[in-house]
Amino acid sequence: MISGIRTRALVAVLGIVAVTGCSEASAPSRSSEPDSAVARDTETPQRTWCDMSIARQRTLPRGYEAVLGAVGLPTARTARRAQQAGDGAGAGVLFAKTALLLRGDEPIVIEQVPGSGDAGEPPLLLGWGETEPGARFTARPCPRTPGWRVFTGGLYLTRPSCVRLRVHVGARSTEVSVGAGAPCPGQRRPVAVN
Repeated sequence: MISGIRTRALVAVLGIVAVTGCSEASAPSRSSEPDSAVARDTETPQRTWCDMSIARQRTLPRGYEAVLGAVGLPTARTARRAQQAGDGAGAGVLFAKTALLLRGDEPIVIEQVPGSGDAGEPPLLLGWGETEPGARFTARPCPRTPGWRVFTGGLYLTRPSCVRLRVHVGARSTEVSVGAGAPCPGQRRPVAVN
């Protein structure tokens, strides 16, 4: 759970993102340093290192997609149900706990599709490993090892939504949808927790 001060800061950042929006022109810059641990988001630095993974798996869990062959996420194409999103992150912030699986030796960036907030999606923060939630999640390349590295974390948002993410692996990129508290087209609602 996030502390009270961090919760208020997270709510404030989500509010600012909701008011100002995000466009291609205002997208945060990326570091070009080859030995940089991560690219830096101009608002919230993201840091993740290979040793932050909690486990390794040979295969992806059921419902996960191998996005660009290097990022494992429960996308609308592969997950029958949306991820649960609860209020465990503090006042006004929902958290959709979503494991992230990574493999390969290329840099990885995950961010909300620019402008998708204008289409009714809430602003979104991402955080995996021991990172602070931010508008962009960046992982430096890890040495190539067999299987997938597993990172805990997930999506922070102000209301349940089908969120669109842009995933970059090296020079390649694609867009995927993840149900966070609300289903994407073709998905069922999350299982209710009593």
